[in-house]
Amino acid sequence: MENQQDVKVTLRYPKRIEDEYRKLAEKEGISKNSAIVQALAWALEFRGKFMNESNNKAV
Repeated sequence: MENQQDVKVTLRYPKRIEDEYRKLAEKEGISKNSAIVQALAWALEFRGKFMNESNNKAV
């Protein structure tokens, strides 16, 4: 298992993005920060799968 460390990050994004994450967080009963972290984790996972599929098609 990887050694996990917390990091502090300051993000700047449009108000409409903040509103969407706030709504999502309220709907799921989690904090806005948790909703953002979940989205980032999902994006990285999806990107990895997408990159693997692209590499397989190129061969």
